[in-house]
Amino acid sequence: MTYRSPYPVPGVIWASLPLPAVLIDVDGRIFESNPAAEQFLNASDRSLKGQPAFDRLHIDAPMDEALARARANQSPIFINDVDVTSGERPPVQCNI
Repeated sequence: MTYRSPYPVPGVIWASLPLPAVLIDVDGRIFESNPAAEQFLNASDRSLKGQPAFDRLHIDAPMDEALARARANQSPIFINDVDVTSGERPPVQCNI
């Protein structure tokens, strides 16, 4: 079975996630966003790629510290009950 571009087999799962998800590269720029994130940020994945993540996502948490720990320990980040907004709408309480 052939899958349509741009979503190869693992990408089908990424594209079907019902929650906004953004991959951030080592420079803190948006590497990829899923369709739910495109809707949340009111922008296409293509226009988001390469933009500084925290210029587009406003998160009421110490993200620099959390990202530094995650990179140093090669571990995931878990932050519960934090306000997140795109800057264009009221904050939404999220788990990161």
